[in-house]
Amino acid sequence: MRAYLIAASLLFLTGCTEPDPSAMPKGTGPDQSFWWHESISNAAPTETMVPIQASTKVGAFSLLPGDKVTPTATFQLQAKVLGKACYNDNSTKYYACDLALGWGDMANPEFSKHVKISQSTRFWFYQYSYKDLNIASSVIGSQGSNMHIICASEEISKELSKIQKGDNIRLAGYLVNIENGNQRWRSSTTRTDSGNGACEIIYVFLLDRLE
Repeated sequence: MRAYLIAASLLFLTGCTEPDPSAMPKGTGPDQSFWWHESISNAAPTETMVPIQASTKVGAFSLLPGDKVTPTATFQLQAKVLGKACYNDNSTKYYACDLALGWGDMANPEFSKHVKISQSTRFWFYQYSYKDLNIASSVIGSQGSNMHIICASEEISKELSKIQKGDNIRLAGYLVNIENGNQRWRSSTTRTDSGNGACEIIYVFLLDRLE
């Protein structure tokens, strides 16, 4: 989620070219047998659902030579895209694009119109005035997050390239930690944390844009 208070008007921080499918990691991923949680499978396309996370016994796998990708939980949600940013940095070899996703109040246009969303350097920022929304910043932070998307296939990469701000989407995959030599990337496993390392890293094997 990554949130930092920057200014009196409440500016918060949490952490573009489209990904090239041919450049995505080519390793063999984990078992992708899956079923949607009932609350999501029964949800209307315009509904959003709090992310559903569960423990997993899926073992580590590799995406690039010498690395170790360790699933920490299964993860699925239905959310509104509040922002999308793609990067060319050290993490691009795993995830080129981040999605800022919102659910609950943050997916309600009458609420979210008072919140300015932006993304930069793998963080997301949200800004609002207490005059418009007399709430704690933690309320916003718990109903949205900046998520790093690892595409499990070229089909997922192509679907990701079509996604735009304002879309309603549904995704499923694994929260993962990555080790590659002396480099480490660790996924958040809670929606209430903040600061560096509070973004989710998701190995996504199901991704749908909802009409």
